[in-house]
Amino acid sequence: MANIKFSAFTQKVAQANVDFLVGYTGADNVRITPAALGDGIYLPLGGGTMVGNIHFNDGINANFGGTAGAWELEIYANVANDAYIAKTATSTGDLIIQNKATDSDIIFSADDGSGGTETYFYLDGSASAGNPYTVFPDNSNLSFGNLAGGDIRIVHNGTDSYFDNNTGDLYFRQEADNKNIIFQADDNSGGLTEYFRIDGLNAINQFSRETFMLDDVKLRFGTSGDLNIYHDGSNSFIDDSGTGGLYIRSNFLVIGKYTGELGILALEDGAVELYYDNGKRLETTATGVKVIDEVSIGTNLVHTGDTDTKLAFGTNNISLITGGATHFVAESDQTTHLYSGNATTLVCDVNQGATFSESVNIGASKKIYLGGSDARMQVYHTGSGGEAIVLTKEGDLKLVNQSHGADIVFKTEGSGGAVVTPLTLDSAGAATFAGSVTGTSAVFNSGITVDGIYIDGAEIDLSSGTLTFDADAYSFLDGDATFAGDIEVENSANGLILESPDGTRYRVTVANGGTLSVAAV
Repeated sequence: MANIKFSAFTQKVAQANVDFLVGYTGADNVRITPAALGDGIYLPLGGGTMVGNIHFNDGINANFGGTAGAWELEIYANVANDAYIAKTATSTGDLIIQNKATDSDIIFSADDGSGGTETYFYLDGSASAGNPYTVFPDNSNLSFGNLAGGDIRIVHNGTDSYFDNNTGDLYFRQEADNKNIIFQADDNSGGLTEYFRIDGLNAINQFSRETFMLDDVKLRFGTSGDLNIYHDGSNSFIDDSGTGGLYIRSNFLVIGKYTGELGILALEDGAVELYYDNGKRLETTATGVKVIDEVSIGTNLVHTGDTDTKLAFGTNNISLITGGATHFVAESDQTTHLYSGNATTLVCDVNQGATFSESVNIGASKKIYLGGSDARMQVYHTGSGGEAIVLTKEGDLKLVNQSHGADIVFKTEGSGGAVVTPLTLDSAGAATFAGSVTGTSAVFNSGITVDGIYIDGAEIDLSSGTLTFDADAYSFLDGDATFAGDIEVENSANGLILESPDGTRYRVTVANGGTLSVAAV
C-alpha cells in the first residue's frame, strides 16, 4: 500500500497515488473508499453494520481489547502467507472460540490435497446435551509425533478402527492410585461386558471371559519359556522343558475325561485312586497298594533293590524266585512245583495228586487229615518219647498191597537198636509173627504161623485152618482158646505148654512115633 491520507473535515480527497481514502463526513461517520473518490461505504463511529470488505495488508493486525502491546486478540497474516488468530503474550484470560447458534457446529476444514477443501473435524453442537462431541469424519487420522504419517495414528475407516504405533514402544498407563485398566466389548447379546482388566488395586491381571488360543499358539510361562501349553491341531501338550520339576498341587486332585469320568483321584492326606472307564482299579493305602481287580505284568515283578528276587512270568508259567533260587513254579496246565535247594520237592499234578521228591517233615502233634473235612482218618506223632498214631474214626482200617506176590511187612527197631520184623502178611494170606502176640483176643479166619504167641486173659479163636508154631515157638495162654481147626506145633522138642488150675505149667511134647510126654516146667 502506497499512501494513506486522512482528512478530518473533507468528504473527498485528491485521488493521486491513494489506494484508500478515509475521510470524515461530518456526520459521525468514517467513509472508506477503496476505489475512485466519491460516495463510498460508511462505518458508523457509534456502531453499525459494515456492508463491505475490510482488507488488511500483510503484517497489519486487527487488534481487539487491551492496550498497545498487550492486545487481548490479534488477527493478522504475515508475508509468509500464514494467518493467525492469537492472544498476545502479555495479555490475560483465555482464547474462546464459540458458536452460540442453536444446534450448529464449529467446523475445522482445510485443503483436501487436491485443491479443494474438506472437513477435518468439527464440534457437533447438535449432539451435545451435556456430553460434547468432537467428530472426526471417517478416514480422519489423529496423528502424533514427527514421523511422516505420525508416530502414533488413530483412524476409523468407516468400518474398523485402528490405533497404530510406528515408533518405539507403546505404553498404556493408568496413573490413578488403585485404579484399573478395563477392557470391554459386546456380550454377544447387544450389551457391553468386561473381558479383561489390569487390576491396580490387587496388582493382578483379571480375566472375566474365556481365552481362546488357536492351534499351535502357546501359552508360555517362565523367563525362558520353560513351560508351554498348547494344541497342535491333533493333540494337546503341557511341555515343561526348563529347569526344575512340574508340580500339580491340589487338596483334591481330579484328572479325568472331559465328560466327567474319573481317571486319577488324589485325596488330601489320603489315597490316590486310578480308574478305568470310570471304575476304580487301584488305590494306595497307608501300608501299600490295594488292587481292585486284575494286575497285568509283562515279564517280572521285581523286588526293589534286589533284582534277583522276583515274580517271573514265562510263556506258560509263573515262578517265584528269591536270591536267584526258584521256590515255586505254577504251570498253565495246573501243575504246581515246589522247590528246595533249586530242586523240585513237591509236584501237584492236574489230577489233584501230589508227588514228594524228598522227605516230608511234620511237627509234633501236627496231623495229616484224610477222608474229607471231618478228618475221618488222622496220621500223626505226639512228639519226642510219644507215639506214632494212625487213627480212623469211621469204617475199617485196611492195609492193602496190590503188588503181585509181595507181602505187607511190619518192622520196628528193637531195644538193642536192631531192626526186627514182628509181623509179615504174605501174599498167600498167612500172617507170620516173629515174636509173641499179646492182646485180649485174636480171631483168625485161616491158618496162622507164629514164632511165639502170648495171650493174657483173652481168647484165641481160629475159625479154620491151622495154628502152627515154629521150632522155637512158645506160647502163654491165660484165657480160653477155641479152635475150629488143628493146633499144630512143629518140632515138638519145644512142645506145647499148658497151665493147670493151680498155676503149674506143663510142657507136652511128642516123640517120633507119636509118644507124648508131659513134664512140669
